[in-house]
Amino acid sequence: MTAHIDFRVSTVKLSRRAYTVAVAGEVDLFTATELQEELVSLPDDVSRVLVDLSAVTFLDSTGLGVLARFATRLRARGGGVILVAGGPVRELLSMTSLDGLFEIRDAGEEPARYLVGLSLLDSFGDVPLTGHARSLGA
Repeated sequence: MTAHIDFRVSTVKLSRRAYTVAVAGEVDLFTATELQEELVSLPDDVSRVLVDLSAVTFLDSTGLGVLARFATRLRARGGGVILVAGGPVRELLSMTSLDGLFEIRDAGEEPARYLVGLSLLDSFGDVPLTGHARSLGA
């Protein structure tokens, strides 16, 4: 008899360079590949990703490795990963000293709204400054 592994991952585009990835169930040796494929499939110009782990019931070292490599990749682009995590997942990140790679938020802090705000700030860097804006010290 085989056990059913409860795992789901879904992605929503918030802006040109910001996405949310919601993960539910167990992230382990068997499911981490699916999470990695989802993260790698994001466009190359993505700089900020919110990974919602609030519905994750188990996270092992394989899943941690996938998240850490992804965060390192985004940091190299000047972006980052915001994790929504609580309880045991947050404790695991702290115990492994990986919490410094991520910005960690609670679900009640409206992290998607926060990500949209960061994305808007990032978009100002995409717009060339006019002569008037430069004279204002921008």
